[in-house]
Order: sequence, then structure tokens, then C-alpha cells
Amino acid sequence: MHGFDKEGHPMCYNIYGSFQNKEFYKNTFSDVENRVKFLRWRFQFLEKRIRKLDFNPGVICTIVQVNDLKNSHGPDMW
Repeated sequence: MHGFDKEGHPMCYNIYGSFQNKEFYKNTFSDVENRVKFLRWRFQFLEKRIRKLDFNPGVICTIVQVNDLKNSHGPDMW
């Protein structure tokens, strides 16, 4: 996690602008197998963070996730 918001919720920032590099983007997302690997990694990351939450009453039990898509190209890049 990357810190906490004003209310103490864990924060996770995902910045996808790093995929602006065409070769890096192509290697990561060019075929179904690589896209599946990336998605599995992202879900596993989030699942690990969820396991660390305390779901008792009165305790913060949510995560704030911010996906920054600035400078990301989307599926039309390849």
C-alpha cells in the first residue's frame, strides 16, 4: 500500500502511464497469455491486501484504490 487517506483507509495507487513505452506495453499486453498474467498479478496483489484488513465492527475494513490512466493508451496500442 502507498499510505492512508484522511480517515485511515489504506491507499493503493496504480499508475498505468508507465506503459507509454511501446515495447514495454507490447511485451506486457500483446497476447492473451501476457494479459492474463498481468491481471492475475494485479488481483493477487489486491487479495493479499484484503487479507490484511480487520473486519471487526468499528474498524476500517476498506481499501481505496486509485487507477491513474493518464498517458495510458488502451487496447488500440498494439
